[in-house]
Amino acid sequence: MSRLSHFPIALSVVGMLGLAGCGKDDNKLKVTSLDPSEGDYASISYTHVYGSHFTTDSHGASSPANAKIYFGNLQGRITRFVGDDEMVAEVPGAPNGKPETVDVLIIFEGRGEIRIPKGFTFVEKKHGPSKVEDLKTK
Repeated sequence: MSRLSHFPIALSVVGMLGLAGCGKDDNKLKVTSLDPSEGDYASISYTHVYGSHFTTDSHGASSPANAKIYFGNLQGRITRFVGDDEMVAEVPGAPNGKPETVDVLIIFEGRGEIRIPKGFTFVEKKHGPSKVEDLKTK
């Protein structure tokens, strides 16, 4: 049962627009997870970045989707925005050329930045590098 199902009358009267003001952080740019949060230290891999307000500003208005992503001190590349709450990033090999865990920094141009301490782990993989086609939208 949905947590909103307890309020069917309020939803029918207020409508979906009434949900916009439910919490003070509802319109805040945020990152909630990376999936996968590990990749091959020796080659390029890909990860989904999940969160909210990647393509809308704090007022809900559409905002250009410009972002940069860093894994440790190496810049990755945002390959596409799947929506306001998901983007796909190309992850370079490990900054020091060995397995390690690094911070992830995402800079949303003109809107702020988010640092994820120890957000990505480079590991030794026994198979070839992942391809962007292998990533499926959840």
